[in-house]
Amino acid sequence: RHGKLPFFSKFLRDTRLDELPQLFNIMKGEMDFVGPRPVRPEIYDKMCKSISNYDLRFNVRPGLVGYSQLFTPHSSPKRIRALIDNRMIYLKRRVIWDILMILVTILAVLKKICQMLFSFFLNNIIRIKVLKAYNEKRGLDRIKQKNAEISIRPFPTANHDVKGQPCREEVKGVLVDINEEYFKMQTDKRLDKTTTYLYRLQKRIKKKGKVKRKVALCKGDIFKVVELNGDPYKYSYVIKYEPISQFNHYMVDQYFLNKSLMNFL
Repeated sequence: RHGKLPFFSKFLRDTRLDELPQLFNIMKGEMDFVGPRPVRPEIYDKMCKSISNYDLRFNVRPGLVGYSQLFTPHSSPKRIRALIDNRMIYLKRRVIWDILMILVTILAVLKKICQMLFSFFLNNIIRIKVLKAYNEKRGLDRIKQKNAEISIRPFPTANHDVKGQPCREEVKGVLVDINEEYFKMQTDKRLDKTTTYLYRLQKRIKKKGKVKRKVALCKGDIFKVVELNGDPYKYSYVIKYEPISQFNHYMVDQYFLNKSLMNFL
């Protein structure tokens, strides 16, 4: 089991407040408020050197607030982050854009701070100290899911591909909650505990009056099963999962784990 980060450490990491010391670099003229985030030489050589047009970021000063840092989770593929950074670089010379980005970042961070403090107060003060509720021992926080469905089928064989297309053997269910290692789902079908399955996670997200579907493909094994008494589902499963690709890892972090700061606006 992963040890749970102390609240203060998680608070600094998730709100990006641990980056505030870089204000001194802005005062020295080495950084801007807004721009591509600095990249360490060893990371550049190992993961970024081969990415097309990645070096465009070196034509401008790095920023305290990164474009891709604001719109994507930290685990996003470097290629996706480079595309966002390169597109934003062309807007860099507009002062109004910098001001807007700073204001958006402040609002997102403030909302994240309020949510984390409220969650800490509710779970650690009210539930545990006042109501004497059970103290959660899990090392990773579970994110409750709304409007999230799941389709299950045996992991690819000669008769199954990995493209996430429906097939006759699919089992339908709902995604209840998820963290970085496990998710809980409910379905009315009994699944074989010895079989590795392909899970198609799908979430409906409403933005600008339109409903969009976000999909992530993961493979996983059944960790725990509980029989339910009520309707509409007969079984609850805890699945130890792994996204099948770097892009699907990004989709899980962005739309199911809500790791992007922009998700808090």
